[in-house]
Amino acid sequence: MSEQIDADQARQALAVAEASGGAAARSGRWYALYSVVYAAMSVALTLAVGLAPSVWTIGGGTVLWLIAVGALSTYALRRPVAPRRYALLHTSSIVAWGVIYMVVMFGGTTGFRGDPAWWVPGALLTAVPPLVAAAVAVRRPAGVAAAR
Repeated sequence: MSEQIDADQARQALAVAEASGGAAARSGRWYALYSVVYAAMSVALTLAVGLAPSVWTIGGGTVLWLIAVGALSTYALRRPVAPRRYALLHTSSIVAWGVIYMVVMFGGTTGFRGDPAWWVPGALLTAVPPLVAAAVAVRRPAGVAAAR
């Protein structure tokens, strides 16, 4: 036997559901912050390696990159909700970033060593995929963590 609820109870239930949905959507926006930080790290690493290539820059930059990505990954894993279709969004962003990063690195190290005309635009280009992902995450409602 199902219970019937009156109009006031229905309005209260609807208000609670709307408030919960808004809170979930806002808490799913953490991925935008993640993506902006990732974009900034990418620009910094690309510029450092491209404009001041040395064993210390490449080695130290790689170590700092791994630490920062580890911290970002830990941050991501601790979030209770994620943007809708998070796995596709994140995978697409990282794959696009990887392709652009490899083209910039390969082109720069083979033909434009230390040339700011290559490295500055190239570094900024590596930031595009994560910044697009950030924009999508802000506009997209959140899903539940299990839906990642």
